[in-house]
Amino acid sequence: MESDNFALYRDLFYLSFLFFGISAGAVLCRQRSGNTLRRRAAWLAAIYCFIACAAAFLSPAVVFSGGAVFTVKSIYLVCAVFFFAGAAGIYFPRSAGAALVFAAGIITIWIALAFARYPEFQTAEGPPYVESFALRSFGDGVRLVRQNRKPDTADAAESWSLDYEESPLVFEAAAFSAHRLFPLVGGEKRGLITRVSRGGEVLFSVSPWMIRPLSRSRPGFSSRIFSLDLPAGALLPGMNLSVVFDGDSLVFDPPIHISDEARP
Repeated sequence: MESDNFALYRDLFYLSFLFFGISAGAVLCRQRSGNTLRRRAAWLAAIYCFIACAAAFLSPAVVFSGGAVFTVKSIYLVCAVFFFAGAAGIYFPRSAGAALVFAAGIITIWIALAFARYPEFQTAEGPPYVESFALRSFGDGVRLVRQNRKPDTADAAESWSLDYEESPLVFEAAAFSAHRLFPLVGGEKRGLITRVSRGGEVLFSVSPWMIRPLSRSRPGFSSRIFSLDLPAGALLPGMNLSVVFDGDSLVFDPPIHISDEARP
């Protein structure tokens, strides 16, 4: 099943399960001994509100997707995990309930901090995002400029002035994608240019803790590392060149031909 909006339907589907779980917990709280009639009535009103929220999120997930969320067989594995986790939290409210909520919060925050901070290359709105560096060759050297991270921003660009040397410029980039059943980042491709170096000197590099999640593939997540060399002498005086990363390739724009003699 292919759908450009599957990520939205999936997250709405998961969100409805969350409210169903909250309503189940509210049912248990309502039946506690010692609750007054007024408190039970308040819990009942809260239960109806939670169920209404769950239905409000579940309806568009099913209707607007044409039931597509139910045609993906692997989504039932996620539903089964939700069911058993919810059953454990209901059956053992004191020993397991709080622990499950705490663990779910940690996992959600970890996903957000570890992956959602990277830009998404292709979005439903606006032009696709690209990472790029511009090279401007002058008579006495080369100017390396890091382009704005988004097409619609006007942030000040970082730049470096370089002398002509025999060492090549080396660009490195990383991209990753998550299985579309993962909330928040599933079905998206994210990444960035991680390092620019020349002759052992690092000109630009992101923090190591930012690229650690991209260093290897994990269950449900795949990653790719890209590298591109610009040999010394390949950039002629007066020549303008960009190094562009779009998540699928790290290339020169416009394309240039590098002879075998110029390669390191």
